[in-house]
Amino acid sequence: PTPCIFARASMHHNGRGVLSDVAHTSFTTESNLGDGGAHYGCRFIPSRSTVTDMSRMMLEAREELTAATPYETILAGQLLGPAASELDKAKVLSFKAKPPPPEASGLDTARVLYSVSAHAVGSKSRAARVVPSQPLKVLDAPDISDNFYCRVVDWSALDVVSVALGGTVYMWRASDGSTTELCSVPGDNNQVTAIRWTQEGGHLAVGSEDSAVELWDAEQSRQLRSMKGHGDRVGALSWCGPILASGSRTGEVRLHDVRIREHLVRKLVAHDGEVCGLEWSDGGKLASGGNDNVVHVWDQGSEVPRWSFREHRAAVKAIAWCPWNHGLLATGGGTADRQIHFWNVTTGTCINSIDSGSQVCGLVWNPHDREIVSGHGYMNHELNVWKYPSFQRVATLTGHKGRVLGMALAPDEKTLLSAGADEALRFWKIFESRPKQHGEVEAGMRPKTIR
Repeated sequence: PTPCIFARASMHHNGRGVLSDVAHTSFTTESNLGDGGAHYGCRFIPSRSTVTDMSRMMLEAREELTAATPYETILAGQLLGPAASELDKAKVLSFKAKPPPPEASGLDTARVLYSVSAHAVGSKSRAARVVPSQPLKVLDAPDISDNFYCRVVDWSALDVVSVALGGTVYMWRASDGSTTELCSVPGDNNQVTAIRWTQEGGHLAVGSEDSAVELWDAEQSRQLRSMKGHGDRVGALSWCGPILASGSRTGEVRLHDVRIREHLVRKLVAHDGEVCGLEWSDGGKLASGGNDNVVHVWDQGSEVPRWSFREHRAAVKAIAWCPWNHGLLATGGGTADRQIHFWNVTTGTCINSIDSGSQVCGLVWNPHDREIVSGHGYMNHELNVWKYPSFQRVATLTGHKGRVLGMALAPDEKTLLSAGADEALRFWKIFESRPKQHGEVEAGMRPKTIR
């Protein structure tokens, strides 16, 4: 099929298209048949090692080789041996040597196909998975903030990508490639520092440099409420049903119930540095990572951390709960650390670690297989796909010219978006498809629970 090129729906002030299509991969290829489309047949090369002296003489000599006198017959026999009497059987060109005769064995060759056991057939190893090395699409993202401590991209369950460019939030719809502006934060020097969709995908939480947290209705492009209280910028957000967790530079985490007027439910104070990572688990546990190099795990309803992990040696932004093992948490450290640790939150122990070789900016689990993707900053600016728990590298995806600021998984659970400091959004076909389960609800048909 002909690749679809999306029109530039919105223009930035500097003339660059906001979320415009920079590159689009076509899977249709055309064969190069040469000038005029001519076809050429196969050219067979003879094996010189299997051509006999007699054959070479027949190929190169121009005169008649048949012995004319008894003397010539005796001379040919002395020079060429037995082959002299078999001129008509000599091969001028030999393309391959004859295969060696089979070795004697106790197997009945007529029954060999029936002697293969069922166990031998079932033990065939699984073929290695191939991850495409080129992105499906690249979108332009001018003025995206190159800040390790902020979260500037997310992908909703309704297949809408949100991205913060300076002080403005834009939405890109995967269904038709259209781009719209959702909101802008007030103030000349104000910036959008965190964005996060609700689980059902209809509402977006927006954190800003001036410490505000806003809630927006994406469909109607309308602000529903603004929640004050933080003393500095808000760089991390995470939803658990109607409860929104927000983390700020002061080290404080606040829990908001957006359904009620007095939204502040609880304050979690444990970090000594900026909170730059927040993630809820399906079981209601909250993991927070900070610039104090510490990861805290909080039980729902508690104001004291259940666990505090201090093995990292740099800020912890990358946090991901395993979707198929709810007691498994992955965390990644910054430039001075580069480690990815895996924690058992039931026992509070580190069960695995890997040195990734560069700053860890994001982690995303494969929802249906034992794999995890890491996004990196200094010094490699790449994405790595790892097998768990062997940590065999499945693929390395390159292309970003600056650090990977964040990643987000599409609702199809196959496509991964990476936002780079090079002002580009890259879309990767990274996970394999999963058969739809009986009775599974489409992403867009999930009931809305925020109101």
